Amino acid sequence: MQIAIAAAHVEARATVQWLFENSGHDVHAMTLSEAALACRSGGWDPANVPGLPVHRTQDINSDQSLQWLQSLRLDALVVLGWSQILGATALSVAPWAVGAHASPLPRGRGGSPVNWAIINRETRWGNTLMRLSSRLDGGDVIGQSLFPLGDQDTVASVYERVESSNLELVQCWLADLEAGRVDTRPQEPSAEPPFRRRCPDDGKIDWNCEAGQIDALIRATTRPYPGAWSTLRGTRLSVWSSQVCSMEADGGVVGQVAAIESRSGSRCPLVRCADRGLLLTDVTTVDGSELPANCFTKGDQLV
Repeated sequence: MQIAIAAAHVEARATVQWLFENSGHDVHAMTLSEAALACRSGGWDPANVPGLPVHRTQDINSDQSLQWLQSLRLDALVVLGWSQILGATALSVAPWAVGAHASPLPRGRGGSPVNWAIINRETRWGNTLMRLSSRLDGGDVIGQSLFPLGDQDTVASVYERVESSNLELVQCWLADLEAGRVDTRPQEPSAEPPFRRRCPDDGKIDWNCEAGQIDALIRATTRPYPGAWSTLRGTRLSVWSSQVCSMEADGGVVGQVAAIESRSGSRCPLVRCADRGLLLTDVTTVDGSELPANCFTKGDQLV
């Protein structure tokens, strides 16, 4: 079969590699420009797979991209880790146009589903392979996988599960397609509004929240995403990891450094939150540079 895969995020990596190296089909890839990939959180370049033919585009719906897709005379188009919605012409370039969405649809439609799942402190999440349609994340379901979320999970660890799930779902669908027996089912109705796509400014920490809620925000936005952030003496700092501590609220000001603790040779600030303390175990400048050893002192105020 002739297969094209549109991919621009690390969640597509294992599937792209398997399709090209082991599926036995003729596979081409579409991705964004190198500059666009470098600016994207979790961006991954299919050109990292040796020998894979790659077409670069800024828009899958552009005339140039559509002509390239049509020239391949595709049997299937697979879309993974791709944020652009396909128009009617793009959906029609192959008998099968399928894509994955990192949520247990119909829950979690919209942007940044993994980030939102961690922020909302979900305990169970999932991934869905669907037949693409004009409806936002609304196509018929081909396959679905579910997995637990724990209070130590980060956006990186969850996307590792999504990457593995994408591969398994695509392998099962392709085997059924080759056998001529693909089963799909319509999505159940859902009154939940779609998630809003997140941006870096959404990572601002509100120290009036509970420590567990702030920790969830940090885990949801940590590397390879832009990070949660706060300011100290007018300087914006990125927070990459934290630990909820048993310190109870003692009437101090939220956002204030209550103590400095030593962890793995580093001086880590313990910050007051609405209910208890949050130990910031990895903090850098916004450009990723390490902070001076004496950056934090007891009584400092983060805002």
